[in-house]
Amino acid sequence: MLESMRNAAKSWVAKVLMALLVLSFSIWGIKDVSSSFSDNLLGWFGWGPKDLAKVAGKTILASDYTTALQKTLRLMSQQSGQQVTTDDAHKMGVDKQVLDSLIARLVIDAQREKLGLAMSDATIAESVYSNKIFQDSSGKFDSTIFQRLLAQNGLNEATFFASERTGRLRAAVTDIAGEDITLPKTYALALAQFAGQTRDARYFTVTANESDVAAPTDAELKKQYESSPATYTAPEYRSVALMKVDPADIAAKITVTPDDVKAGYDKYKKDYFKPETRTLLQVSFANAEA
Repeated sequence: MLESMRNAAKSWVAKVLMALLVLSFSIWGIKDVSSSFSDNLLGWFGWGPKDLAKVAGKTILASDYTTALQKTLRLMSQQSGQQVTTDDAHKMGVDKQVLDSLIARLVIDAQREKLGLAMSDATIAESVYSNKIFQDSSGKFDSTIFQRLLAQNGLNEATFFASERTGRLRAAVTDIAGEDITLPKTYALALAQFAGQTRDARYFTVTANESDVAAPTDAELKKQYESSPATYTAPEYRSVALMKVDPADIAAKITVTPDDVKAGYDKYKKDYFKPETRTLLQVSFANAEA
């Protein structure tokens, strides 16, 4: 199964899509890609920068590159029956192909995450049970065969499921390139304009010295002011501080003794009394006899 996925990744359709995705991310999302094999090799041995590339917010470390390159060299050595060295890989351009492959995988993974693609363990398990590679002579799934084949490929069940999930989801993205799709005319025109349209921008600066402008008269100044007074004025503001104090607010904080009450009464005694008043009626008589 893994071998068939590798073969699918080598098809011209997948390569075309990867190239397009890499090109698009080189414009919108790839930064700090190492420019030469020497930089990569230095980073590989820990003598230089450890980040080889950044794709869509994810980083390809020198350790990732080293692992992928060594794996590729082992496969090439097994297929050719001769030991393939790092120098041999450099001469054949394998080192750059490995880096390009890592970048392409991150590009596809970023597109997969953008599309929100996912796959459950149950779906992968169902394909494993139906795969003849893992079945015995009676056509039934054999866990012993399954575990043995995983061990031969340096995998365990967890890493196998993760690899299968990643490979299937990447294939879901790359398989789109194999479809015969006709873009709407408006959309195709917009893409062409975005990719090939250019702008020719020209400008000039006009400066004026104070001596080039005649001094305004009083009438002109008054007219300008009256036409837009808000430009030359600002509303007045006042700062106001308010403090509310009621007897009830401070009564609970004051302690009054009987002596304080008596002293206060004696001091303001006159305020607690009213003068007595009399009502007089006067009758006038003409003389004492009357």
